Amino acid sequence: MEATVATKKSNKYIIRWIIALGIWVLFKWILPAPAPMTPLGMEVIGIFIDICYMWLVFDVGMCSLLLLVMIVFTKAYTATDAIRFFFGDWMFCFLFGCLMFSQAMQSTGLTRRIALWFITRKVCKGRPWLIITMFFFSMWILGLGMTGQAIETIFCLLLTEIIMTVGYSPEDKFSQVIFGAISMFAIYANGMSAIGHGNFITGMTWVEAATGAKISITQSFLICGPTGLVGVILSILAIKYVYKVDASKLVKLDIDKVKASIPKMNAAEKWTLTAFLICLFFWICNDVFVPIFPFLQPVGKFCASLGSAIPIIIATIMVCMIHVNGKPILNFKEGCSKVNWTGCIMVTAIRNLGPLFSSKNAGITAWLEQNLGPLVSGLSPILFVIVTVLLFDFMTNIVSNSVVMVFYKVLSPLAALIPGINTVATGVLLISSIHIAYSMPACNPCAAQIVGNGHITAQNLMKYGPLLALICGVVLIAMGYPIACALYPGFYVQ
Repeated sequence: MEATVATKKSNKYIIRWIIALGIWVLFKWILPAPAPMTPLGMEVIGIFIDICYMWLVFDVGMCSLLLLVMIVFTKAYTATDAIRFFFGDWMFCFLFGCLMFSQAMQSTGLTRRIALWFITRKVCKGRPWLIITMFFFSMWILGLGMTGQAIETIFCLLLTEIIMTVGYSPEDKFSQVIFGAISMFAIYANGMSAIGHGNFITGMTWVEAATGAKISITQSFLICGPTGLVGVILSILAIKYVYKVDASKLVKLDIDKVKASIPKMNAAEKWTLTAFLICLFFWICNDVFVPIFPFLQPVGKFCASLGSAIPIIIATIMVCMIHVNGKPILNFKEGCSKVNWTGCIMVTAIRNLGPLFSSKNAGITAWLEQNLGPLVSGLSPILFVIVTVLLFDFMTNIVSNSVVMVFYKVLSPLAALIPGINTVATGVLLISSIHIAYSMPACNPCAAQIVGNGHITAQNLMKYGPLLALICGVVLIAMGYPIACALYPGFYVQ
């Protein structure tokens, strides 16, 4: 019996590889490329379809490495350049630094301290919905600089403690909805800032390449951060008034007892916080402090020259170098063993595939402009923004948000054909919208993790996610587009 089951699994596995090979062969050698698209463009489209399929049925990390090989076979890059773009790209170092430093924040207890600080304010005592609001506000704060999965892990542990204390069971509607919201807001925060968020910062570099704009960490936050906060607040209201969640048992939460459980801040936490503040200064000095204090211009110029990766690498080195009680704050070897290398490889894979869509040698952009240009050129700018952002919002709730991001490369040349549209604002909104990914386990790692850990059923995730995704998408359009247009007034299509 066991041998029969194993044989069936093996046959299914082989069939899947045959399908993947068939897709690649079909687009590389059989299907003709419609002019002005070139055979390279047809092959790139085939690779995209193929990798989307393989990411669904095979190991993500392995398939991301396979994508490297497939890109080399296009001859768009040399083997040396392809490898350099994969593993020599600054994004790889940036993600590595962020993932390592996040471990220091977690292991020292700094992250938990920040989270509990918000819900242990005296004003929260006996006020269930204020406790919930502060709980998610602390997620918003921490999510601006930490990966979604790390945030989700921490807050799931905190919520488990809370529901056990006040008398909820994991199967109660309250628990299911709030656990689902943790998953939602963990990934949602990744679309509000470029600190530690690979897809967001990759998307911003694509917007820069398509428009010629320079988008700093501060500017992208000014567009997406406030809209994200409003989206969180409106989502909490929807949880209370639309889903009618009963939070009354939170009255029993002993705020003083929870506060007393927080130990005094130790040296490791203080050094970790110091390292992060130094990193943050490097990131924002040129955008925030130089306009206020012009004499800091040389310092700001130096900080800007470090880019995004070097500051977080410096912070990581600090927590690895500094010893407290005879031990490093972060053991480098142990930290490396816990890094999500699959995620790093997947992001760099996407960064390599995306530019091929806009390559002149591929002709994909020329084909889109020729065939779809006449259809979109007469559209209202705001209608195009509404339709495309909500389309991304819908798509990213069904399939991986990393996959949906690649479609920006398809839409960006079309947006440039619409008179009156702000191309930078549109691009920033589209990239941010791929993080409104709530409704199915396949749409992002946070959703898969929370369902896999048994905190919420997939059915309840699909039940409670869509409305909140729609709310956040509408807020992103209504607030984000005007803010982005104000920050980038010189990027309207004439």
